[in-house]
Amino acid sequence: MEIHGLVVKMGFDSDVFVGGALVDMYAKCRDMESAQIVFYRLPARDLVSWNALISGYTQNEFPDEALKAILDMQSDGVKPNAVTVASMLSVCAQLSIMKSCKEVHGYLLRQEFESNVLVSNSLITTYAKCGDIKSSWAIFESMPERTEVSWNSILLGLGMHGHADETFGLLEKMEAAGMKPDHATFTALLSACSHAGRVEEGLKYFKRMVEDYKIEPQLEQYSCMVDLLGRAGHLKHAYDIILAMPCTPDDRIWGSLLGSCKIHRDERLAEVVSDHIFELDPASIGYRTLLANLYEEYGKWSDVTRIRSDIKGRGLKKTPGCSWIEVDSNVHVFMAGDQSHNQLEEIYATVECLTNEIRKAGYIPQSLTVSVRHDEVNHENLSSFKHDDLLFPVASRNHSRTGSAELMIG
Repeated sequence: MEIHGLVVKMGFDSDVFVGGALVDMYAKCRDMESAQIVFYRLPARDLVSWNALISGYTQNEFPDEALKAILDMQSDGVKPNAVTVASMLSVCAQLSIMKSCKEVHGYLLRQEFESNVLVSNSLITTYAKCGDIKSSWAIFESMPERTEVSWNSILLGLGMHGHADETFGLLEKMEAAGMKPDHATFTALLSACSHAGRVEEGLKYFKRMVEDYKIEPQLEQYSCMVDLLGRAGHLKHAYDIILAMPCTPDDRIWGSLLGSCKIHRDERLAEVVSDHIFELDPASIGYRTLLANLYEEYGKWSDVTRIRSDIKGRGLKKTPGCSWIEVDSNVHVFMAGDQSHNQLEEIYATVECLTNEIRKAGYIPQSLTVSVRHDEVNHENLSSFKHDDLLFPVASRNHSRTGSAELMIG
């Protein structure tokens, strides 16, 4: 900000090159409000300054704003380049919108951008996050040139989709191609182990990372190990890893262990872990709610009341859970606790059918937790909880997202 002040004093704030650098700087400092102010005060905006703004929106998880900026850029007569398209694909990945991903891919083919390594890497990641690992693999296979990012992207995608064995085998091919595994490579491998519950392989790769490749684990790799061990019920081992970390654990790694404590019903360790979380993030409501739910399962109503009162006293409000799915080019948004979706009955009938199927396979779904004491239950008031044994939160409204990618390539 001091340098920005100097820029203004010297009269350089209207320079498009300086302006683009300022937008990029503020975006990377996660101050998108200042980035926007600088950008829209520029008397002229070139492709670099537009890309700085769009990338900033994308990296700071403002996907809707990024889509609008791409449209505004074209209205301004500026043509997208590979960097713009990579940001657009990142937005598609964040929103998991397959239709938009395919539209952008078609645009890339027409503009002959697909041979660009940056774009191909983005396509691999986007298709994987949109649920189409086959397309990710096809793009990876067709690449004339691959970087470490290319290999890491497909490794992460395969692991995300549960193809653990293919992920492990691809590591050998990566090394045979002369690529050296790095932190991102082992994050992908450990994540694959976590998704597949492969504890022994996870421990093996973590050991190989340190001993064979001389790579010092960072927070991301430790988080993967804690998640892997926690999911498998090795809570003590996961806790010991956090304590032995050379870097300072953040609230997310403690939160991962707290989630595992709830799954495996370890009340004692959950209390210890929650103390660490609240010390790091006193305003955390999600983890407080998680701990309150764990106490509910044990019928410890005084502790539930204490935590709920603390939440209320601090003025904390929990953001409702939200998910969405694309069907026939419409994006249906589901908010926890909202029953306004016009196909609610059909949705729950399908969910109930699926629940019965998985019960037959031996899985017992967790019941919906109701935050009242047993002796206070009014059964008439609980009539709306007739689906309390289903797997999903109550679903809601229908939204149709603008076909922004289609407008971009139109």
